[in-house]
Amino acid sequence: MSDRKKSKYNDDYRIFNEKWSISYLKEIEMFMINKGKQILELKDDNWLWDLAFLTDVATHLNILNLKLQGPGKFIFDMYNSIKAFDAKLKLFINQIERSDFSHFENCQIFKNNTKSLCSTNRFVCMLNKLQTDISSRFSDVKLHEKSLRLFENPFNIDEIDVDTSFQLELIELKTNSFYYDEFQTMKKNDILKFYSTLSHEDFPALRDIMMKMATVFGSTYICEQIFSRMKQTKSVHRSRLTDEHLHSILRIGTTKFQPDFSLLVKQTQVQISH
Repeated sequence: MSDRKKSKYNDDYRIFNEKWSISYLKEIEMFMINKGKQILELKDDNWLWDLAFLTDVATHLNILNLKLQGPGKFIFDMYNSIKAFDAKLKLFINQIERSDFSHFENCQIFKNNTKSLCSTNRFVCMLNKLQTDISSRFSDVKLHEKSLRLFENPFNIDEIDVDTSFQLELIELKTNSFYYDEFQTMKKNDILKFYSTLSHEDFPALRDIMMKMATVFGSTYICEQIFSRMKQTKSVHRSRLTDEHLHSILRIGTTKFQPDFSLLVKQTQVQISH
């Protein structure tokens, strides 16, 4: 490489590193030079294209991962996030086929600061493989898509599309103006409270399917929360804790229910001195 081309490359590389703060390539290179080692990949445009692309893909996957975590997530919330990500992948594939990196920030920065061309066909193949893996991973959830949609909003689904065991009950619910108004004005977190108000006599099948959908664990968040609480609680400094005590502490630490202290106090008999 001539000195002129090398200087131009170094200038482009410097600009690229200054903007691409997520990768810290410049800092990594300087650290390795100080250690007397050289990373040849940092001079390879094809390798840098791959790094930029994979960094952007990992960013989108991290965003999806965060949406699938946290308390108070119903299974239909998570499935909606999966469907949205699948639609995004289709958009990404269509755009990258035209060398459009609108939603790939690092790729766009590198594209603006280099004359080297990337292998868009290879990137498209990677995204197609990712889309296939996502569809395969959540194929079992897709089988229950209509039930999830029913749980999310029973007033916005056609009774023809649901199981015959609760078609008649669904019609009764959709034509009930009281329940309709209640559902429209409630907050999303109150959906279980709404279903608990349905009459046992009038909506036995609907109540059953709704409770099943509500108890589906879409993530391991609760399990991880319990293990974290147990690690903090059951230490060497609290060796006198029994299994019963630990069980009670974990339930209190992970539940959202607020105890009725006034009622508990009333039910407690005060010990009278003799």
